[in-house]
Amino acid sequence: MPLVIGSLVRLLTQNRPLDLGPPECVAVVSPVSDWIVIHGDVATADNAGAAITIPATQIIDADASPLDCLGKGTTVALAVQYTATRTLSTDPVLNLFGLSALDSTFAETTLATRAAGIATPLLTAAASYDWTFADDATNDATTGLMKMTRVQFVDLQGLRYFVAGVKTAGVLSGAGTAKLLARVF
Repeated sequence: MPLVIGSLVRLLTQNRPLDLGPPECVAVVSPVSDWIVIHGDVATADNAGAAITIPATQIIDADASPLDCLGKGTTVALAVQYTATRTLSTDPVLNLFGLSALDSTFAETTLATRAAGIATPLLTAAASYDWTFADDATNDATTGLMKMTRVQFVDLQGLRYFVAGVKTAGVLSGAGTAKLLARVF
């Protein structure tokens, strides 16, 4: 028997155990997106390589876009995608932020005209502001043309929007591209 929201409220307010019934009644509670590019060039540092504290003005890449999680996703998976015939001789280091709102000029081309509200720094499990994406020539997933670093997971802390800035540029061992990919779930 499916669980009805009114029943759930009654159970929770009466401090009674929650019986979800058989496994076929489990429902997905957050969306899953495909991989999308949210920062088009992690080989170029934003903010002249210094720590990013005001993402609206310090993230300078024209391809950096706030990711709208629609208030439904709880986690962002991140990975750096880079040219498969290259390695990252310097690993990119990113500063990540969540925002509760964006201003009305979201369609403008610069991040500065899109960001609103106070940016909340999203820290690593070790409470660091710096997220490092290291390549692994042996184990990184590949399509043959591109490779992808190990996936890292970011808790959105209930924030609707997510943005990333490059503190330390990732340096490729030769000509190629390196982009930040994100996936919401």
